[in-house]
Amino acid sequence: MMKVLTANRLGDGIAVWLDANGRWLEQIDDALIARHEDAVAALEIAGKSAFNKNVVVDVALIDTGAQA
Repeated sequence: MMKVLTANRLGDGIAVWLDANGRWLEQIDDALIARHEDAVAALEIAGKSAFNKNVVVDVALIDTGAQA
């Protein structure tokens, strides 16, 4: 399992990815990769929080396609 959290920034609609410091970045290369269920759950919580604060929309966990 290797997932990242993506969304669209509310202000301009640009695709962004969450990094390990809780920042939304425009480069997927720096995204935090969840490698187990607890990390996936933490990403889900972070995504819901950012959505509720009107920072991002269309929050989704996606599979990186990478092999562990």
